[in-house]
Amino acid sequence: MKHIYFLFFILLFASCSTSDDNSLENNCLLISYEPAQLYYEYFNREDLGFRVDGFDPDFNGIEVQYDNNDRVIKVIGGPTPFPMGSNLTGWLISDLTQYDIEYSENNVSITSAIESFYGDTTNDYTIINSRIAQRSIIIPQGLLSEKVVFSYQYEDDRVIEHQGSDLFRTFYFENRNLVKIEELIYFNPDNIFEDSDMLYGKYEIIFSEFDNLPNLLEGKFFIDGAFFKAFSKNNYHKIESKYYTYNQDTGSFEHNSNLVNWRSYNFGVNEDGSSGLFATDCLIEN
Repeated sequence: MKHIYFLFFILLFASCSTSDDNSLENNCLLISYEPAQLYYEYFNREDLGFRVDGFDPDFNGIEVQYDNNDRVIKVIGGPTPFPMGSNLTGWLISDLTQYDIEYSENNVSITSAIESFYGDTTNDYTIINSRIAQRSIIIPQGLLSEKVVFSYQYEDDRVIEHQGSDLFRTFYFENRNLVKIEELIYFNPDNIFEDSDMLYGKYEIIFSEFDNLPNLLEGKFFIDGAFFKAFSKNNYHKIESKYYTYNQDTGSFEHNSNLVNWRSYNFGVNEDGSSGLFATDCLIEN
């Protein structure tokens, strides 16, 4: 079954295996990070993964807590939904959104500690040798929700993502950084609710302008909004979204210039050599 999948869900990511790589070369632990560069898949495409209506005045970054083995066991902070009137939802970045993480061999479960519109949910991840192999996540569908399984196949500089048995997206890499995500769109334009094998178009998310600094969220697929970022060694400073329609007559994709969106960032560098996106225990001690 091939659909247009609009992923709107209270995303609860689960993390890595017991070999969680969460430090700089000098063993500095990540203790907090800024949310601006994250890509929350439950926001609309035009939001480029980040849409908030305000920040809690007491919010000072998303906090990470560890167990005695330096495994992430709690994440504090993130988008918090609140009603904004009839059928409208607002988003506030606050510490009310929290996640508890549990480990069992290569499997990790993460549970939301915030009472959302859909209630508390738990998502499951399987990560083997620092690679995401499978994730099972709650996707709200109106007032209901379903748990959807995604699996991942690694091929040279690509990762193929399947939803169930169907191809969903393809991830492309250069120099150990995720540079593009491609999602093919299949549907019947005369009836969008009908299953169809008709190729209609594709969406692309493009990451570029990478720095040479370590990405301290690499491998942390569990963190809300960090799933895409967790694939990369370094930090991107520009993100774009593009849409292409498929020409059935020529067999080629045609770029729709009216559906282009982009955002750029400049985070600077901390005294400990990490990106300004992050704060480490070494930075705090100094």
